[in-house]
Amino acid sequence: MLEFFRKWLRGPVAAAVLLLIGIPLAVTFGNMDAGTTVGGFAAKVNGEPIARRDFDRVYDDQYVLRQQAVEGTLPPGFAAELKREVLDQLVLNRAVVQFVQGLGFRASDARVVDAIRAQPAFQVGGEFSKAAYDAALAARQITPAAYEDDQRSVLALTQLQDSVLDGAFLTPAEYR
Repeated sequence: MLEFFRKWLRGPVAAAVLLLIGIPLAVTFGNMDAGTTVGGFAAKVNGEPIARRDFDRVYDDQYVLRQQAVEGTLPPGFAAELKREVLDQLVLNRAVVQFVQGLGFRASDARVVDAIRAQPAFQVGGEFSKAAYDAALAARQITPAAYEDDQRSVLALTQLQDSVLDGAFLTPAEYR
């Protein structure tokens, strides 16, 4: 299965598939345990739980995407492999978020609002639509507070990436 992806998904197609896979993970990137009531947790990262329902939601999304990619049924044992892969990704995401927060990167409320308003999925006729925002989140069973926390985490990570990319790194010889 993975060989199929490696062989056929290259260039712009690979980028599109990665975006399709990355968006659900980005949505669950930050405070995934907000609003958890039933089902416990899938894992803990430095004592911070990853909600079982968030794991299930990301797994279901990934399963459907992969099934659509191969246009058929997936081989036996694929589900277990995908569960491990999704859990590994969620744990990695949570660890990265904790690292970024530990470095002091933060996103202001205004910046979070601006980022959400700029997302095409929440726009109708080029303008932000509260109804479209609420409907999209309800369809994914995500509360606005949890989504805003996720966006805050994504923006903090973007700050770290931008600071690394924009930073000047010099070797001692170059400095002299």
